[in-house]
Amino acid sequence: MPTSERSKRKRIEENEKQARQCRRLFQFFSRPESPSLSRADESQEEEMCSSPMPLPDIDLLDSTAEPSTPLESRTESSALPNLHDSRTHATSSPVTDRTRNNSGHKMNFDPNWQINRPWLINEVEYSSDGFSFDAMYCSLCRKWDTKGRNNSKVWNTTGCVSTRLDVVTKHESSEMHKDAVFKEMAMDKGIEAAFETMNKKEIQALKDAQKVLYFLIQHNLPYLTLYEPLMDLCIALGATNLQHLPNTKNATYRSAATATEFLDCQAEVVETRVSESIKTSESYGLMVDEYTDISARKHLAMVCRFVDNGASRLAFLQDVKLSNGEAETIYSAMKGYLASKEIPLRKMTSFASDGPAVMVGKRNGVVAKLQHDNPEVLHLHCMNHRLQLAVSKAFKSIPMISNTDELLTALFKYYHYSTVRSESLQAIQNLMRETGELENQNNITVKRAVHTRWLSHEAAVQTVRKLYAPILTDLENAVASGRDKVIRDGKGTPASSLLKMLKNYDKLYFIHLLCDICTSLASLTRTFEREDVDLSIIESRVTATLSTLRKMKERDPPFTSKVPSVAQSLGIATKDDTHQTIQAAKNQFIDNLTSNIEDRLENSSLIDSLSVLNLSAVDPNNLAFYGDAALSSLANHFNLDEELTLHEWSEMKEFLGAAWRCAPQSTC
Repeated sequence: MPTSERSKRKRIEENEKQARQCRRLFQFFSRPESPSLSRADESQEEEMCSSPMPLPDIDLLDSTAEPSTPLESRTESSALPNLHDSRTHATSSPVTDRTRNNSGHKMNFDPNWQINRPWLINEVEYSSDGFSFDAMYCSLCRKWDTKGRNNSKVWNTTGCVSTRLDVVTKHESSEMHKDAVFKEMAMDKGIEAAFETMNKKEIQALKDAQKVLYFLIQHNLPYLTLYEPLMDLCIALGATNLQHLPNTKNATYRSAATATEFLDCQAEVVETRVSESIKTSESYGLMVDEYTDISARKHLAMVCRFVDNGASRLAFLQDVKLSNGEAETIYSAMKGYLASKEIPLRKMTSFASDGPAVMVGKRNGVVAKLQHDNPEVLHLHCMNHRLQLAVSKAFKSIPMISNTDELLTALFKYYHYSTVRSESLQAIQNLMRETGELENQNNITVKRAVHTRWLSHEAAVQTVRKLYAPILTDLENAVASGRDKVIRDGKGTPASSLLKMLKNYDKLYFIHLLCDICTSLASLTRTFEREDVDLSIIESRVTATLSTLRKMKERDPPFTSKVPSVAQSLGIATKDDTHQTIQAAKNQFIDNLTSNIEDRLENSSLIDSLSVLNLSAVDPNNLAFYGDAALSSLANHFNLDEELTLHEWSEMKEFLGAAWRCAPQSTC
């Protein structure tokens, strides 16, 4: 056969091969979902799942077809042999220019797919051009390292990027997945058989090993490095049961791998018990907090409060990874977890958060989406976060206070990031204690003041107040000796600048004033933090704190009243006009602070009204009109029918009163 004819026939065969491949691809997208999965289907699935994200559009592949052309006619069109060039052109365009026609399939991962599929894992990955996409993995295929057709490792080490339910069901029916399930079931039977061959002493030894691991976890100790040494210590101290741990060639039950498997088992048991308790509870409340770890990955921590056998319990639920911090992502992750544990959303009665816009947005916030699905949910904004927002806003409103706050941060950085300076301050404290100039019995370090940590400011200002004289002495020595260098190549504040600021009378005055103010605010914060807090005292505590702050305008509080004598002992001079400026700034700061607290904690009276629901300290003979006014205000706030609410409240009081009166009598 001539060479030209052979070349022509080869080109025809290649074109026909491309046409068959494209025809199979089109048929794959157009055929109905089937529960069974043949080997040919598996091959198509692996090819589809392993495609880079985002996948090119089918319509984009056939660039010569008209938009209205049916799928069947496209597969038979003469343009099919040229689809390869069209695909190459499409995939070379920027990701943002791609449009995807998904043939009616949902292409976003749905957490509901994980219901009854504990092996299904979704992870957020990133392409080389920086775009994020969902990738699905099978934990069983990962564990047993099973492979698909042609040794494909899609679903194992390579994520399936075609996030569609039909792809999930096809993998579920594939030979790759069935092989992993078979090995998992065989392992479970092997474990059961191993336990059957163990004697009672070995079983008890395994239980004690679990207790050792639980102790490490409970005290937040590194179990991977301490598990085996702690086991050896227990045996050396006479723990006879641990001596009978099975010690075979392949299983010693003392390695870090064994500890990890034990931990997974314990976590599964605890999580199952908590989930079952929540499901049997009549209602539950959810507390969430979104945060970012040191690797800049977002997480959502979820904590639940529920009723278990008549008692209120608090339990940690899950730490969920988030692809981003948007409200839709947060709500989908939260809702997906509850669905995977079969915890009804309708039983949720309260939802607590720290109050960012993504949570409390009126239209698209997490609370708005939650109340759309369950209108009975009440949102609670953390009281301590409200208080800290009020304090932070007041700090920024007065320049003198804001400058003092910056001074606290600069002092922390000056000593915290230098071992030499920190040791120098420690030596000054020891010397002044020996000469009787320092009252502190132990050395202390400069603390950091952070507005997101509501008790940090009290510790920071109190530390600087106590160390005012040692810090001045140390800074003077640093300037005199030439050790006055800038921290971190010019990013810090030199000792000469810090010394100049600390010798100003206004800085001394406001540091002492903040000691008085932060002490009152810290006391209120600790009241909010109490687990057994009495709701009836919240409003009175807020009122008392506001009253204490306002009185500081009329008379200097304890720490502030010592400023003149401290200034004299340190040689810090002042002027008459300085006193007037300081007093004006102090009064304005206290006015702004109290006003902000009143605005942020405006519903403290509502919390006081909730305290009437605690009837444990009420005289049964005085229940007739008890709490009616409070229930009316609660009904109005939560948009409940006031008359119906009061009627139910009256019936409940009558029932409880009758029960209490009958309790001492044996005939009741």
